[in-house]
Formats: sequence, C-alpha cells, structure tokens
Amino acid sequence: MQQPWCSIGSDGYALATDGPLRRGNPHPRSFGTFPRVLGVYVRERKLLRLEDAVRKMTSLNAAKLGITDRGPAAAGDVRRPDALRPRARD
Repeated sequence: MQQPWCSIGSDGYALATDGPLRRGNPHPRSFGTFPRVLGVYVRERKLLRLEDAVRKMTSLNAAKLGITDRGPAAAGDVRRPDALRPRARD
C-alpha cells in the first residue's frame, strides 16, 4: 500500500442511500472502502500520509485509466482532517 504505484479503489457500486433509487441492502464496500483507508491506514496506523492516500484514491486511478479531464487535488483542497473522523449516522 505504501508503494507509490499502488492505487486504492473499490469494486462497489455508486448507490442511492434513500429515495426512489434506493434498492436492497448493499455490500459495505460500496460505502466503506475510502473511509476505512483514511481512518485506519492514515489516521490510526499512520502507514500513509493523507495527501498520498487521497492521490491513490483519485488522480492515480484516473491516470491509470487514461482519464485526462480531471486534475489532481490541489494544495489546500483538504482543509479539515478532523472531518475524517467516523461518526454515527443519524
């Protein structure tokens, strides 16, 4: 995971959590992959720096797929690391 070429992704679906498009009981990977990386591997175990984790989940994957119309996160885009703390859903 710490190798610079190792990206982070999920094989989950983009799903609606409520409303008319909500269906069934989705697998947790549809919602939990990225929060787990940020919570466990960045905040708790300190295996990745926040900026490296964000790059591995965004621009690195886009580059591997040849998606060129999206840029990497710029400095200052992540302003509140405390917002990454897990919270119970209402």
